Amino acid sequence: MTNIPADALSPSRSELSKWRLSHAVAIMFTLGLGLGILTKLAAGFVGHLEQINIAGESSVDDPLQKTHPPEHKHENSRLILSGLDSASSSPDTLAPARDLESIDVLLALGEYEYALRECEKYGNTNKEHLWRKGLALEGLERWEDALLTYGQIAQDAGERSDHARLGQARCFLALGKDRDAQRLRAEVLLQSGDSDQRLVQECLILHAQEVYRRENRSLSPDPLNARQLAWPATRPRHEQLCEWLLRGNSRNNSPSLLGLPEGVIQWLWIEGEGRVEPAVTIQWPRATVAEHLYRLCAALGWELRVEDAASQQRLFVAQTAVKVVGVPVEEVLEALCTFADTAGERQGWSWVIGPRGSRASVDVYRRAWHWCAEHPWSPSIQLILANHWQQHHTAEDWVRRLYRQVSESTNSVERLAALYNWGLWERQQGRLAAAGARLYDLLDSVPEGPWVARAHWWLGRIALDSGDLTNAERHWQALITHQVAEWSAAARLGLLFLALLREQDAHIHQMLNQWRLPSQAPYAAWSDLLEAWVHYRHHPTPSRAEAVARALQRLDNCSLFDAAGHYWAGQVWYQLNNPEQMIRCYQQAEATGRNPWTLQMLNALASYYHQVGLVSQARSHDWTLLAVDPKGWGQWAAIRLAASSLEHGEVHLCVDLAWRLRHAPEQLQREALPLLGAAYERLGRFRWAAECFAGRWPDEAQAHVHADLPAR
Repeated sequence: MTNIPADALSPSRSELSKWRLSHAVAIMFTLGLGLGILTKLAAGFVGHLEQINIAGESSVDDPLQKTHPPEHKHENSRLILSGLDSASSSPDTLAPARDLESIDVLLALGEYEYALRECEKYGNTNKEHLWRKGLALEGLERWEDALLTYGQIAQDAGERSDHARLGQARCFLALGKDRDAQRLRAEVLLQSGDSDQRLVQECLILHAQEVYRRENRSLSPDPLNARQLAWPATRPRHEQLCEWLLRGNSRNNSPSLLGLPEGVIQWLWIEGEGRVEPAVTIQWPRATVAEHLYRLCAALGWELRVEDAASQQRLFVAQTAVKVVGVPVEEVLEALCTFADTAGERQGWSWVIGPRGSRASVDVYRRAWHWCAEHPWSPSIQLILANHWQQHHTAEDWVRRLYRQVSESTNSVERLAALYNWGLWERQQGRLAAAGARLYDLLDSVPEGPWVARAHWWLGRIALDSGDLTNAERHWQALITHQVAEWSAAARLGLLFLALLREQDAHIHQMLNQWRLPSQAPYAAWSDLLEAWVHYRHHPTPSRAEAVARALQRLDNCSLFDAAGHYWAGQVWYQLNNPEQMIRCYQQAEATGRNPWTLQMLNALASYYHQVGLVSQARSHDWTLLAVDPKGWGQWAAIRLAASSLEHGEVHLCVDLAWRLRHAPEQLQREALPLLGAAYERLGRFRWAAECFAGRWPDEAQAHVHADLPAR
């Protein structure tokens, strides 16, 4: 948003009016927030300019002059832009409702300084202005000042007091005082029955934020760790929260809370993994927390267990009333325990209470997502849930659905994180084309910045997984130009690995002289491996071979680059005359999908087993290759299987396997024809055998094979 110029507070009246109009248009067309309010404001500005043009020297500061239709309520819309210049009227002459609307728009636009300036003009007597002042101070991250402001109305009665206490809870969370935040949240939730329903939603979201903060997730993904996902911020953007809190009321439509001493249980479906969880409507008078817990668990048919004497004592000391409407039962139980400074969790059909601790549960996120779909932090909740389910390999259909919902429903950073995580998840499952599509969507969503670097890095990794070294090089070269330090270092390492696969020793030496990899792990170990390998290739000696072996073991057989790294490391072990390590390396590789590197590892293992006479292992790998890649590496497997079958007297199988290679590359046909000729010779088909030994496929042999030999 364009900042208000310093000289805009004392210009001529015509210049001031023109500036107000241009600034209003900029706000409406660039931010698009509070569209209905801003439309009315624009009409007010036009009418205000008409007043100036017609009346000439008439006062622009008279709030009672109206030049627009009476249904418009924003005669003072100019206050939104200039923060009230020096010629504006005194606060006593302004209608409070119009002033509140002006402040609300400023808060929704993120103009906290101007909103604070407006609120301070009304002193400390009006709850509405004090609450908005606290929101403005929150936006400026003046947590202590916001706490003091909220504290002036937190002890009064009414919805604004509840909103103020939740504002204090948000400030306590920002200051790291989780215990104080939890206590305030519990108090508001337990008395939310007759209040704005957004109070309940904010309580559930705050509970989810408390759990999320305890998990202490790293918000920046690691380029060298495919399982480290992108996570959202710990709180929503404050202007979005203000816009959500300040829009129209959303009161309960419950006919009455009276006459419900035992509570009403409503069973509601919780989406995801087929869970059912009840919501409760309760109005109970003041009593001990122990009594409330017992009555609620009895109504549910759950067992109530207390693990230690100290917790039991707190339950019988703390007292409160309970007034809730349609609140998830576990949130009510948890709030009661929090109010008594204990902690509880569900275990089967029991509610177990013990000392306070960090009992984090994905169910907290699930409830916040289900009941708080309109909250501005809802996309973050969906992203957190999808990440949790992905990491624990559960609810895969819901993982895909949640990632899709977040990526299609918002243009915020959560959308970018969802596309990023979705792409990494698809890649882990071997769906390389789908993973590439998600990351290309991410690349097209932002013109520059760290997300572009992240997309290029993983698109290069997907190209490497697919065996497309040229495309991998293109993405990593593009990443280096973005100059994002952490990701550029990973791209340089990727380019060095491509040179290893291509056996470009001179290019490796040149790049090592041109670039300096970071000194921290694993870059330092990679530098040692590259240096040792280049020296070994230049002049192989036992000592240099030992240095390469140590570097490979230190890097866990180049597992950073997954199947491609394992394949290259296995080939190095074979060159170092250590086939046992090659076999161990290839067996450790994680096979996902039809990865060309995995197929090459299967081929290398089968070839080695044939060489050393391990027939059963060799044939097992060959049959696997023939099944998953019949027109690729499976053709090499067919040659080995045909030779093995002929050697072990399985002549018909040899004929069948050799005929599979009639349209194979010329080299494979030259190897298959002698085997086919030898098989026909054993079967007494000498004319066909002669054709094969002459290097020609028999013209009519296929029909005879089907007539005289077992079907393939």
